[in-house]
Amino acid sequence: MVPLPIDNELDHTHYARHFIEKYALKHIGGRYPEHSDFITLDLTQQRRSGYCFPDFVAFAVTRSGESKPRQTLCGFELKVPAGISINAVEQACRQKPLLNAAYLILLLPAGVPAEAHLSQVRRAARSHGIGLIRVREWLQGGRHELLEPAQFSAPLDPDGPEIIKSYLPGPERAILHRWMMP
Repeated sequence: MVPLPIDNELDHTHYARHFIEKYALKHIGGRYPEHSDFITLDLTQQRRSGYCFPDFVAFAVTRSGESKPRQTLCGFELKVPAGISINAVEQACRQKPLLNAAYLILLLPAGVPAEAHLSQVRRAARSHGIGLIRVREWLQGGRHELLEPAQFSAPLDPDGPEIIKSYLPGPERAILHRWMMP
C-alpha cells in the first residue's frame, strides 16, 4: 500500500491529534492511569491574544479517593520540516509556564534537509526540559521515536490551566469543569 500524500495543514492537524491520542501519551508513562478522564483538544484555530499556546493540549483529570481531582496539562506543538529549528524549542519554552509538560512533535522523514537541525534542536530541548518526539510518517501506524522525555512540573503560572480552558469552546470547557468536581 502506497501512503497517500499529506499536502495541507488540515491533514497534518487531523493526523497529529490522532497521533497524540493514540501514541504520544504512551511516552508520558504512568501519569495517565486507568482511572483518569482524558481529552485532547486542538487549539490550532483558537485566537490566542497575547498568550503562546501549543497546537494541542491534553488534559488528564485523576481522582484518588476523597481528595480533590488532580489535573495534568501537557502541550504538544507540531512542526513540519520547514518549521524545525531552534525557534521551535524557544516557542515551546514560552508555552511551558502554562503547562505541566511541553512536547514538540517533529514530522521529520529520513533524508529531508531539516534533519540537519535535529541535533541542535535535541540539545536545546534537553536543556529546557522540552519533550521531543520524532514522527517519520503519519500513516502506517505513525512510526515515531521519543528523542527526549519532557520534564514534568507544576505550571509556573498557577492560572495556566484556567487561561487555556478560557479559550476552549463551550462543550470542551463544560467537560473539563464537570471532571474537576470533587
